[in-house]
Amino acid sequence: MDNYIFEYIKKYKPNVNFNEIKITNIDTALSNYVYKVECKLETFILRIFGNPYYNIDLQIYLNKLNIYPKILFSNNKFSIEEFVDGKQLTLKDFTNVNIYRKIAQKLKKIHKKNITHNDLHYNNLLIDKKDEIHILDFEFAKKNSTYKDKMLDICNLFCEWMYDYSKDNWYDLDINNFPSKEIQLDFLKYYDSNLDYQQSLKDINENLNICHSNWIEWSIEKYKRTNNIDYLLYCEKRIKVNKIINNKYIEIIYNLI
Repeated sequence: MDNYIFEYIKKYKPNVNFNEIKITNIDTALSNYVYKVECKLETFILRIFGNPYYNIDLQIYLNKLNIYPKILFSNNKFSIEEFVDGKQLTLKDFTNVNIYRKIAQKLKKIHKKNITHNDLHYNNLLIDKKDEIHILDFEFAKKNSTYKDKMLDICNLFCEWMYDYSKDNWYDLDINNFPSKEIQLDFLKYYDSNLDYQQSLKDINENLNICHSNWIEWSIEKYKRTNNIDYLLYCEKRIKVNKIINNKYIEIIYNLI
């Protein structure tokens, strides 16, 4: 275990003994450094912020709305969070009809509080023994969200069906996995039975350009900070799949390579 990780843990539990803890790296996190920490009588999550713009105040706000695992301790470098005991979803789970319907219902509960998640992929979803869905990692969340924001959130969710983060080449996307019109409509019916489905379907898909642009900007910033070529490859794939993308992103990429 790296000493700096232990020092973060000691800020929350000052009397903890180095030999009394077990730390497991949750390597599915792309923006932050996340660890499961097992101590005597307590298990919790240590989240070290890899995003310089991480808004811990927003996470605390969400915590008060009971839509985020409880934050036990935090400062501007890391947070200690309640451990949610559940199975992390896989891509196969994510696209399973019974599970995505549960995700739709859970997402609606969050949207009713005018909160959008904006990074909803299977690594940020757990299912517990009672088959309840838990949404995690609200790093990119937004409060005071509008109807358009909520449709963008769903659009991003559908885009994530194209990615398999369990693979080494996680940046590759399979456009054939993007949900069909029929699946999108089925999701919307479980999300909100009062929607004008055809209009919402149109609104969701009109957000594709914005969705791709947001993640292209994210990947460029990640590459600048980490020099990890995977983020450039991710960026390149999203540019290719987006038919309306602005040429300025292509110019930025070529300047970085």
